[in-house]
Amino acid sequence: SLNGTYLYCDFCSGEIHGFRFEKSRVAEHRLLVDSGLRITSFGEGETGEIYVLSDNGGIYRLITVNH
Repeated sequence: SLNGTYLYCDFCSGEIHGFRFEKSRVAEHRLLVDSGLRITSFGEGETGEIYVLSDNGGIYRLITVNH
């Protein structure tokens, strides 16, 4: 569901945001996760999973939660 989404985070708050472009304009921007982590990097697995690296040495996988 994050295909085509640019991910970025705030190191201090741990908030992960995403936005998408359509025709050179931001079409969607939203807070995805308030992780509480001090995120240092993102990674992508072979099948498209998104991983988050934290300064506590942890590696976390982002998952979709249906409400």
